[in-house]
This record gives sequence, structure tokens and C-alpha cells, in this order.
Amino acid sequence: MTKTLATTEAEATRFAELESVIAGGLQTFVEVGAALLEIRDIRLYRASHRTFEAYCRERWGMSRTHANRTIRAAEVAGVLAPIGVTPTNEAQARELSPLLADKAELAVTWQDLQAESDLTGRRIRQAVKDRRPASELVDVREFAPDAEGVCPTCHGTGRIPIGEL
Repeated sequence: MTKTLATTEAEATRFAELESVIAGGLQTFVEVGAALLEIRDIRLYRASHRTFEAYCRERWGMSRTHANRTIRAAEVAGVLAPIGVTPTNEAQARELSPLLADKAELAVTWQDLQAESDLTGRRIRQAVKDRRPASELVDVREFAPDAEGVCPTCHGTGRIPIGEL
């Protein structure tokens, strides 16, 4: 039997609300990512699961890695919302996530890409790479993951700018 921790009534209510967003809402990556972020950060899963990874796998059939990508994509959309043009899907937003550390650079990159008619994940990835050359990125496989198995420095992307070390 899996040992779980008790949650307050308010936490249990909020957990149910957030799960409703995810269940009814694999419709929009922004809402799902925001719900997963709150569940992960506040550890609202703890009444039924020991880890966020187990929660994602058993409740939603998704890996922790996929959940964290969705969270990062939602964070990108949140940064871009004030400029009025957000990515239309998770794949676009996910490719912009390496720029989250520099919100101004993220916004400029996205605005520059808006002039293109066929905006694919591949094209966005290339634009990000052009903005952050490989010489400015490091492999973070040597960094220790947190309790959830996610590198606290790169948040699962596998790369960080050298200036953030």
C-alpha cells in the first residue's frame, strides 16, 4: 500500500477543481499546464500519490517529462499573453521555453516569428537556437534532479545558458 499524506479540505477542493480543468481540458495546453503547475508546486497530489510523477502517470497517463513540458509551454504563453499574440499550440510554446529565463528575448523572438506564414515547431526551434548559440548552452546532465526527478536548473529541457550557472 502506498503511503500518502493528508490534505486540508481547502486543498482537496482546489485539487478537485484543478483536476476538472485537466480532465475537461486537455483542450488547452495553457489551462492544463497552469493546473499541473499548481498541483506540482503545492503538492496537491499527495493525498493519493507519493510523487508528482506517479500522479501524472497513474491519473493522466502522461510522463512527468510531458507534464513538465506542458507546464513550461503554459509559462511561455503566460509571458507572451501581454503582447497579445500567443502560440496557438503547445508544440510552438514548448520550443520557446529555453528562452524563459530572458522574457524580453522570448517576446522579441516570438514577435519576429509572427511575420512567417508557416510557423512550425522546427522553425521556432531554429529561431531559438539562432538567438542562443550552442556555445552559450551547456548540457546539464551532471546536475542533480530534485525530489521529483527534474533538474531545478533547466526544468527538464537539458540546457541552460552559461550565465545562469
